[in-house]
Amino acid sequence: MRHLLATAVLIIGFSGSGSALAGDSHPCKSETEGRVAKTGINYLFPPDQINNLPSWRFVLHFQAPTLFRERRTKKVSEQIKAATFKAVTFPIGLDALPYDAKQKVVSVPIEVPESRRRQPNSLADYESDVWKIYGNMIECGFGDLYYEAIDWRE
Repeated sequence: MRHLLATAVLIIGFSGSGSALAGDSHPCKSETEGRVAKTGINYLFPPDQINNLPSWRFVLHFQAPTLFRERRTKKVSEQIKAATFKAVTFPIGLDALPYDAKQKVVSVPIEVPESRRRQPNSLADYESDVWKIYGNMIECGFGDLYYEAIDWRE
């Protein structure tokens, strides 16, 4: 049983509607392609606070596309599986990314294991990995990212 110990939420201010054009046959194309808003955020968690967290376990909640959601979720899962990550692992895997119908988000749980966290450049590698996940999600039509830091004990 997992017990939630701490939660912090950071909303990353990116723009992407997550919807597709009706004639779009490619599961990872959207009308917002190439129009993702630019932002001044250059970190994923405040750098002066991330090392104080008991773990680097996070859930990335992406606004789900309204059209072709299941197909796009499967496609983005395949794309992320094919990518190489330096620090991030996927504790529940990528085969069945959870969808919250009430919030209309697809969630991607990630973590950086403690042993990797202690290695040099772990923060930079973790951030690079998260941006890689984010890029794949946006490419497949997912929208804004709601970022949750969590800690649990088995």
